[in-house]
Amino acid sequence: MSRDYSDHERQSIANEEYSVYEPSDPLTIKNDKGEIEDIGTVRQVIKYDIFVK
Repeated sequence: MSRDYSDHERQSIANEEYSVYEPSDPLTIKNDKGEIEDIGTVRQVIKYDIFVK
């Protein structure tokens, strides 16, 4: 099921990009009502070595 997200919720989703995940981990955010909402599942994790020193 898809729905329109508020600006605050989209910012929360963007911030999750920097969290550590493994494939098949659930992806959740706190919505504008303060409830934890499942928004999907991680399908692929891409790691770039160019940023590691």
